[in-house]
Order: sequence, then structure tokens, then C-alpha cells
Amino acid sequence: MVRVTVVIPVTRIDYLNICLNSLYKQSYENFEIILVNNTEIKTTRKNVKFLLIKNINPAYRRNVAVKKARGDIIAFIDDDAYADRNWIKNAVTFLEKNKDFDIVGGSDLIPENSSFGEKISDILLSNRFLGSGVLAHSNYKKRKEVMDGSSLALCNLFVRKDVFEKIRGFNEKIGYGGEDTEFMYVLKNKLKSRLMYLPNVVVWHKKRGFPVPYLKQRFNFRVNNGKMLFVYPEIYLKNYKFMLFFIAATLFFVFLYLKPLIALYAFIIYFIILILISLPYALKDLRFIILPIAFSMQHTAYYLGIIVGLSNILNYSELRKMRRV
Repeated sequence: MVRVTVVIPVTRIDYLNICLNSLYKQSYENFEIILVNNTEIKTTRKNVKFLLIKNINPAYRRNVAVKKARGDIIAFIDDDAYADRNWIKNAVTFLEKNKDFDIVGGSDLIPENSSFGEKISDILLSNRFLGSGVLAHSNYKKRKEVMDGSSLALCNLFVRKDVFEKIRGFNEKIGYGGEDTEFMYVLKNKLKSRLMYLPNVVVWHKKRGFPVPYLKQRFNFRVNNGKMLFVYPEIYLKNYKFMLFFIAATLFFVFLYLKPLIALYAFIIYFIILILISLPYALKDLRFIILPIAFSMQHTAYYLGIIVGLSNILNYSELRKMRRV
């Protein structure tokens, strides 16, 4: 059987036991767990080992862990997520039968006991029309080969170790947010790797609560997206949802200055669309009546984050040095 190494960077110790318990109950037995933390964690499990690393850069932590891994397949999961009993088994079964695929990812679902604020965040991420566009967040029910890394989530990802090592892992210069998309983009373009989304490879992942924790996270992600536009413009320029959103938002602010009445009409149409999309949720739970405002707050955070990221244009030459293909 193929040996698997599960890598978990630890920053939220309060949730870790739930994650570990889900791994201890896996139907697949031939695996080890590497925890990367800045303090030691006690356990009597023989297949769990620790790496004490002060550096909190998640890309660096994962790269160091993979260097210590004995598995042929590396599984990544977050410390605030927990896995389905057949999580490892289903991913490994696919990779064993399909040697031409190097990466497998699956669903990133919200836990049942989540707070109302977390449920709001999940809707904002998963909505088909106005969500993040990440396939893993949408609970998509069919197997699908994906063409870009932004369709999969790093909290639920399996990678062959040999291809991981060929590109020297994650790009540690990127920071938090975007390193997974860049990693899979490099694999596809440098090694011609194929990526598969499998609906039966499932984790439940705690979401940041709406509004402040969630919007802060999304803002920081979009700041990195704005910077990465200078590094890999083709990733974002080919993303029609990203470009449509950015162009529409920019035109709104242009018209707000030049033709306020047109901007007002556009905003009214936009808000009607938000109401129509939010209506099915509100009919099930009246509390979701706030969704139109939540969507508009998310879009504002997204746009402001991108603009802040784009303001790094003065560091263009340094940013371009991050590029690996």
C-alpha cells in the first residue's frame, strides 16, 4: 500500500484535537501525521511526530514538513478542519488508479455546529453566482478535472511527493493567501500535472465568522491577489469572474464621480440582484435577510483589497522575482 504523510501547520491549538481524532478514525491505516508548531504537543500516538518551528509562514512550514515526510503522497489539512472517515482512502485509491494525475482535492464544507456568523461566511463563499468561485467551497457533487489551482482548497489537498519536490514546494515569498494557487499553476505549466476534484474526498472546515474575522481574512487574501497580478497576470486575467467583478466595480466608482445618476441606477440594479440571490436563503431562515448587505460588504472588502495590492506597483521588479515559470 502507498504510504501517506498528513501535514498540519498548527496555529489554532483549541481545534486540533477534533482534527486529529478524525485522522485516528480513518479507514486507511498506512499513514503518518506531521504537526508543525512552535510549541510541543503531547500525544502517545506512534504515527504522529512534531516539528518545532517558530517561523509562522505557512508555506515554509509545509515545505519543511514535506522534507521530513516518508509518504509517497502528501495530504494537507488545516488544524481547524476534520476529515471524513474515508478521506485518505478515497484520494489514494484514485491516485493509485490514475497515474497521470498528480493532485487531488475535494469538498471544503462547513461543520454542522457552526455559528450563524460562520454560516453567513459559508454562503458568501459557496454561492454559485456571487461566491468565491472555488469549486471546493461549493459542495459540487460530481468528479471533475480542474484546469486551475484556484478550484481546489489547500485545507483538503493530496499531492504526489515527487512532483512536489521537483518544483521545491510552495513559494515562501508569497505569504498567506495565494501560495496554493501559484503552486498548482506551476505544476500544471512546468510539469504538465493534472488536477482532479473528487466529491468523496471531504473535510469539514471551520469558517471565519462574519463580519469582522471573515472580512479581514478576505481583504488580506485580495491584497495578495492584487500583488500577484504583477507576478502572474495570466492567472487573474483569464479568470472571467475576477475580471468582471474588478471592471464592474471600477466603472461604478468612475460613474459615481462623473455621472452619479447612472451610478445610482447601477447600484439599485445590483442590490435587486443581491436580494433575488439571497431570497432562497431567507425563505428557509429569516435571519438570512441580511445577506444582501453581507454580499455588498464582501464585495467592498474584495475591491479595496485588490486596490491595496495593486498599489505595490512601485515594487514591480521585486514582485516579478517571485515568478517560477
